[in-house]
Amino acid sequence: MRARIVDRRLRQMAIVRASRISRTHLRSPLRGEKQMSVFIFLELSEALGFDDACQLLRFVLDRRDHQLRDDAEQ
Repeated sequence: MRARIVDRRLRQMAIVRASRISRTHLRSPLRGEKQMSVFIFLELSEALGFDDACQLLRFVLDRRDHQLRDDAEQ
């Protein structure tokens, strides 16, 4: 998610307003402090510019797989 925020030059407060979630619910997962709930994930998908939550899930999984491949090559 952090990569999407940077790529689209989104501000956290704009995401919070668009998704109607609290700033804490956005910041904690971004800092790696806790896992986000499915509800938060669904609310964030549209605010991050995805057509649906499945598109966001594919994006997250692709980023994770890419990171795992990079880690394995090192």
